[in-house]
Amino acid sequence: MYIIDMNSELELTALMIPRPGTSPVPLATVSNPHSLGLQAIIYEDGYTYEGNTKYRLNISLRQQHLWGRTDPNFTSSIKRPTISTITVDIANKEISCVDLKPLTALISVGCDLTKKIIIQNEISACYKGFLDPVALQDNYSYVIEKEAYDPNFRGQPATKDLVVHYPYEKLGCPLLVYYNTPWKPVMELWREGKFQEIVEAEFVLLEVNGLFTYTYSLTAGTALCISQPQNWTTILENAGDKGPFAWDRELLLAGDHLQCLCVWGTPTDLHPTGDHHHRAHAGDPAVRVAGLHDSHTATHGEGPRVQRVLGQSVQKV
Repeated sequence: MYIIDMNSELELTALMIPRPGTSPVPLATVSNPHSLGLQAIIYEDGYTYEGNTKYRLNISLRQQHLWGRTDPNFTSSIKRPTISTITVDIANKEISCVDLKPLTALISVGCDLTKKIIIQNEISACYKGFLDPVALQDNYSYVIEKEAYDPNFRGQPATKDLVVHYPYEKLGCPLLVYYNTPWKPVMELWREGKFQEIVEAEFVLLEVNGLFTYTYSLTAGTALCISQPQNWTTILENAGDKGPFAWDRELLLAGDHLQCLCVWGTPTDLHPTGDHHHRAHAGDPAVRVAGLHDSHTATHGEGPRVQRVLGQSVQKV
């Protein structure tokens, strides 16, 4: 089975060696053309040692929506995961003692679980000696003062301090950012343990523990928004007990704010001392059938005048 993620393409090849004096007519079909589209090209590709002509059939597969050659009422939603079968056969094959069975393969249009995003970590706090990786693995924890966070994510002080245990096995060693410097995370796309590219899609940072001691570089006005942007108060009213996970990229598509997008991707200012656990969502709906997100934590300290971004954990969807 092969997997095609949103906005990606799959290339398949079939090699045919017909009997001398015959010209094959290949036939490539998919069982769910509403979701999966194809383009096939056949050409001569040399000769065998016996002098028979070799033919190669190149097949390009991607979501039907992206080919742009069909009526919109015919195609499935670009966000709908589906299963399809591709079949390659010879349309003009003759009756023979040898039964030439068609070649088939399953194609899944959906989440590629081998993909993940990681917040770029070029220089870690452990590498610079600010933190000890052994200590981080030994039940390391930090305290968020009650005046600095709200468990209900409404910007109101809590009634008691919060002890946060650091999951080193998920977050690894923290990346390092200079003190009092606006920081914008850089998201890397990885597949099967190999770096693919920098994710240029818009993303949203969500503070997991309810901290409200940080600010953003732009307000709705300075970001040139001319309609009401989404806000946590409205989202959380309908979120139930989801807390910081109430937002997802489907909400990006809702509301009038898309008619005039604000300036995206501005840095975050972490001024006061404190620890910040953020969850980064890739908000662009063209990135993947499912969502991509990463979790990382930042601690902002006075001592060495550095901001230690406490690790990152990759979560597949």
